[in-house]
Amino acid sequence: MKMKFIVGMVLYLLLVLAARHASPAVSNRLMSDAWPRTSAFRFYVFDGETVLNKIVFHDAQAIANELQSIPAQRTRGWTLDDITLPIYGIQMSGAFGRGFWAAWSNGYWITQTGNAYRFDFDFKEFIERQYWEHPRDNMNFTWFPNAVFLTRDEEGWRNMLLTPMTELNPPEGIEMALVSNTNDTVTFTLTNNNEVGWTYGTPFTLEVLIDNAWYEIPAMPVNFAFAGIALYVGAGQTETKTYNIAMYGDLPPGTYRLVKHDMYAIFEIN
Repeated sequence: MKMKFIVGMVLYLLLVLAARHASPAVSNRLMSDAWPRTSAFRFYVFDGETVLNKIVFHDAQAIANELQSIPAQRTRGWTLDDITLPIYGIQMSGAFGRGFWAAWSNGYWITQTGNAYRFDFDFKEFIERQYWEHPRDNMNFTWFPNAVFLTRDEEGWRNMLLTPMTELNPPEGIEMALVSNTNDTVTFTLTNNNEVGWTYGTPFTLEVLIDNAWYEIPAMPVNFAFAGIALYVGAGQTETKTYNIAMYGDLPPGTYRLVKHDMYAIFEIN
């Protein structure tokens, strides 16, 4: 009898836990590729000047269930002109090691494939009732979830949300020059005219020229990272490097530049 009671209690507790973490009865399936059970929930708000970035380390499944319970209807009439401030974004881990990203503005949910859904939800009230940890506001809109779909359309880049770049301050004695480019790669040289070697890293940014001003552009919503290694150019030496820019997707025609350590190589996409 005692053993049956213990087994019964175990089964009851398992059912309670399953009910707490079960998917909503009716799901819009917008987060079907997210893995909230094994991920923190990162939330973003852009007010036109600052991106606020906060994290929830608990109840990510409950948050996902709430968002999946909201009715959503695919729309094909959404354009960049429908965007209003503030803009909200979410990020968490996804299936098979992929990330999950979504953005919301003016009643529209924008997926990481660029599709738009009508999604009537009060994100302002939502963020106010959450217990957020480690708030940060030290990033620009370039790194906002799905920013690429909020800053370009069939006609090209729109600079209303892009981050304008400040004047560059290149290192003394180092020259960067374009060799060639394709839609997916940029090849350039680095020449060290100094009498000592120069050490540099792998990160770079990509910028587009709009109305005689340079703007940093966002990459596609994919997982990528720069290798944390140090590279070296000897005194009086020239090295040729080829960088892959496929993470930016199919770039619209325009004038671009790849920027490293405040140096740049300008190229055209036709």
